[in-house]
Amino acid sequence: MKQGMDTMLLDVAIEGGDRLGQFDWCQISQTLAQRGLSHQALENVYAQLQADIRVSTRGLTLAKCEQQAAVNKC
Repeated sequence: MKQGMDTMLLDVAIEGGDRLGQFDWCQISQTLAQRGLSHQALENVYAQLQADIRVSTRGLTLAKCEQQAAVNKC
């Protein structure tokens, strides 16, 4: 993951299934990296989420939460 990416609160669900809960970008990006997502792919997912696009990848569906807490760096 790119150093200094702002974290964001995400709604996360098992792809095609029920909502798991809310997680921050730092947690999810580590999970996606462990599941084999490349650095470039992580940056692409991050950009799509920042643009309010719902993303499905590596068995998870991710969407940026409407209400965001204070922004921190990963």
